[in-house]
Amino acid sequence: MSFTLNGVGSWYYGRNNVHNFVGQCEFCGASTTLTSYDTTLYFVVIYLAICPLGRKRIINQCASCSKHRLMPLAAYNTFHDTAIDKLLKDYCAATENVEKATELIQATIHFRAAKPFQGVRVLMEQALPHNAPVQSLLGGACEFFGDRSSAETHYHASLSLDPSNTATREDFAVLLLKKGHVDEARQWLSHVLDSPSMDKRGYLYVMIEGLRVAGRHRESLEMLEAYAASLPAIHDDKEFKQYLKKSRRYTNSSKPLRSKLLAAQAASTYEGSPWNRRLPLLITAGIILLTITIIVLGNL
Repeated sequence: MSFTLNGVGSWYYGRNNVHNFVGQCEFCGASTTLTSYDTTLYFVVIYLAICPLGRKRIINQCASCSKHRLMPLAAYNTFHDTAIDKLLKDYCAATENVEKATELIQATIHFRAAKPFQGVRVLMEQALPHNAPVQSLLGGACEFFGDRSSAETHYHASLSLDPSNTATREDFAVLLLKKGHVDEARQWLSHVLDSPSMDKRGYLYVMIEGLRVAGRHRESLEMLEAYAASLPAIHDDKEFKQYLKKSRRYTNSSKPLRSKLLAAQAASTYEGSPWNRRLPLLITAGIILLTITIIVLGNL
């Protein structure tokens, strides 16, 4: 972790191999953008980079509280390359093995390995096109890496093979709501809406968010009231009360409302500039050179 006191201490400069996604911070609990990237930790004086202290991998830095996990970049890359290579070799030796396919997909997500995942995805599309769990995992991974179009394709494939899988139905419905396909999402969440339970109320709320974005507030109110009629205990839920109050407020309106949850940008992965690593030291060197020049000219 970086730390400075009155501008003196350590500080991160530069970002490469960046991956952003919306998730829940393990430290503050906020649902926000989490960012992982390669960077350099510098010793700084008045925030000017004096010397590098080492290359680091920042893992899941929270946009709200800034807390994150940290690993030396060399160790991270060694672990990344070794783990991915081993799992890829194991899978290539048995391309129809679902367990090996699952481990490989999960590893690419864990290490934010966007490029290796693209190759893995092609292999699995050819070897396991009729395996519902693998197609669902590929859908989730595509969404994680920011490819919502391909995610939709894989979710469709999975549900055409096993339409009763509730986890896939729920993941697909949330994706559809993010894309503004409210009615289709509603069909895939029918198991939640027709059989209300406290455990699944989160999917009710995300459905309400989708209706609000579409300006369909009367429908959102009717959905909330129907859910509560079958599950009276939900009236004690603080979130339910807030959703109910807002839906009642906008009942006679068709004004679209913004949803932070559904408006979140798709995950993204990008390389970053190679100058990111050099720029802090170049700036410091330039300031020092300028200072020396001013001092020399002042003494002439």
